[in-house]
Amino acid sequence: MPDVFDDLHRRCRAREPVALATVVATWRSAPQPPGAAMLVAADGTVTGSVSGGCVEADLYERARHVLATGVPELVHYGVSDDEAYAVGLTCGGMLDVFVERVDGDARAQVDAVAAARRAGEPAAVVTCVAADAGDPPGAAPTDPAGRLGRRLVLTGGQVTGSLGDDRLDDAATDDALGLLAAGHSGVLR
Repeated sequence: MPDVFDDLHRRCRAREPVALATVVATWRSAPQPPGAAMLVAADGTVTGSVSGGCVEADLYERARHVLATGVPELVHYGVSDDEAYAVGLTCGGMLDVFVERVDGDARAQVDAVAAARRAGEPAAVVTCVAADAGDPPGAAPTDPAGRLGRRLVLTGGQVTGSLGDDRLDDAATDDALGLLAAGHSGVLR
């Protein structure tokens, strides 16, 4: 996601809010792997892709809504869903995409990732994409602890940000470091 990250970093430093849609999980023949991202700027500019074109139109509208409201959304696309055919996902795969607003408040976290990239070091971004395991994808999230969309950035032994609870931060950091060492992305529960 180099082009997406470069645009995100530039816009974040300028304190320009954007919506970031990131593939967080895939099944079967999904068009893009986890980590694929699409950025939608306030001026309507789009950078990146999450599906090679088949769900971008729907995600663009969702991203504009998230940008306006600030309320993140976990979206599920699957071949068994009527909506999947309506938006063009006919590849037989399924994907979950997290759409979030990123603005100047995330500057320290985005700067930490940029510094790691410049140094050639790995970085991990841990984002709370579902606050309540009982929330179905696409449903209005229940988030009594205010964790949805919160993130940790792990770079060079440093942790930037918080998921809102020290014990959760410690557990997520340990698990994310394991994924980072293995070179994998994943959903942690």
